[in-house]
Amino acid sequence: MKRKRPLSDSLFLSIIFGLICLDQRYIFQFNISQPLFTSTLIGLITGHTQEAVYFGALVQLLWLSNLPIGASVIPDGNIASVIGTILYIKYNAIFAEHGYFLLLISIFLVVLFSYVGGQLDIFARYRNEHIMNRALKSLRRENKKVRLGPYILASLTGHFIINVILIFTGIESGAWLLDILYLKVPSVLNIHWRFVEIALIGTGIGMILGIYHSKKNYTLIGVAAVLILIIRMAA
Repeated sequence: MKRKRPLSDSLFLSIIFGLICLDQRYIFQFNISQPLFTSTLIGLITGHTQEAVYFGALVQLLWLSNLPIGASVIPDGNIASVIGTILYIKYNAIFAEHGYFLLLISIFLVVLFSYVGGQLDIFARYRNEHIMNRALKSLRRENKKVRLGPYILASLTGHFIINVILIFTGIESGAWLLDILYLKVPSVLNIHWRFVEIALIGTGIGMILGIYHSKKNYTLIGVAAVLILIIRMAA
């Protein structure tokens, strides 16, 4: 059973969130490209707020310790979370009996495309260097002031196009994979898929503990973590 996915919907979401994800490094930097924010916005746009916020919260835990500081190149979890959230809410009804399996595949795709996004960021930085060299050559040649606006616009446009292509490609290729996997989910393992969520929560808690160094914070987070795990396992 394949779910119809109009390309126009994927393209629309790719354009919207390709623009928003420029916030991660290049403009504004208000943190509106963080997974929890973008996932919530995706939920509001598509009418699947609960599923989107749930997925966004789990992914946000994974990227808490990844900070794009200076020239550091990290996996692009923000763009990847957009791809994962869209796929998760699109296929949530189809995989109703295998919700945790869908969660596992969606998280796998987030990790995969975050790595791809990180490599594309390296490419974009080389492109920025090329644009800057062009601006410097123009300055030397004309021996006068050069307007940087066109060069900055060219750089931002390039980043935006890369974001759109990555998100659109991720949505469509991920949908293709999920269409294939739908009829191949091993039902005998259904009871084990639920531990995917617990593993994600545990990983996220470990990331949080890596940020805080106070013993008091360790205790509070540890107690909260144990309570969360008990509640989820008892559900």
